[in-house]
Amino acid sequence: MLLIYSTTFDTTIDMLIYYIGENNLFRLNSDCFENYNIILLNNSGFEIKDPIGRIANSSNIKKVLWRKPSLKHDLLIKQEKLSDYEEYIEKEFWY
Repeated sequence: MLLIYSTTFDTTIDMLIYYIGENNLFRLNSDCFENYNIILLNNSGFEIKDPIGRIANSSNIKKVLWRKPSLKHDLLIKQEKLSDYEEYIEKEFWY
């Protein structure tokens, strides 16, 4: 499985999904990170669950494509205040 780290606004990834197929990749969007459940499994790896229930883990991910991840603040057209939780996530991404 290919893990793609991108944003919901990345239409190139939308086309890639169309041609490769949804079953062969897992998309992790940095602008809605709070919708994913990421679990560290002690010494045996990790697991990521997306909003629709699909799961990617350290066993089934073979490659990673890092494509234009952005912070929510960078993607907002109309500037609005982020919640404390969203601000925390933003800072952790760039830590």
